[in-house]
Amino acid sequence: MQTQELALEVMPTLEKIQASAREAKSEWSKPIWKTAWANSLLRSFTFALLGIALASWEFQKYYERKMAGQVAGMTRVMAYNQEAFRQLAVAQTPVKVLPTQKDDPDSPPGFVLVIEGAYAADMRQVNGQNDGCILFRSRVPAKQIRHLERDTENQAPAANDPAK
Repeated sequence: MQTQELALEVMPTLEKIQASAREAKSEWSKPIWKTAWANSLLRSFTFALLGIALASWEFQKYYERKMAGQVAGMTRVMAYNQEAFRQLAVAQTPVKVLPTQKDDPDSPPGFVLVIEGAYAADMRQVNGQNDGCILFRSRVPAKQIRHLERDTENQAPAANDPAK
């Protein structure tokens, strides 16, 4: 009989404990899952941002190196061409660079060098390379061109000297 009385007293308490455990389990699982999902999303977003920033930085470095090479190449070409254009200026020969006509089937896309007074163009071997040569006439006689070239060469150092 004591066992039965004890069972009657203990059973309701045990059922309350089990009910409380079930309630605690359901209540605690909600915040834990919310926290886990929030933490997972936050970490994923952070890693994605870091990956994008790193990729952007690498692309920027790549293009800066590429542009630096192109600028250096352009500087070399400009220095190389400067003398030729100076000679054209001495010969008073206007020069233009224009895009080729899109509707012209004979001209591939690109550019054309237009020299006023040109009378022929030819492909010739120059220094072992096949180069396009444009033949033109100048309004200035060759003797006067040589004289003007000497004068500009003599004046060039004075113009570049900052002390003068």
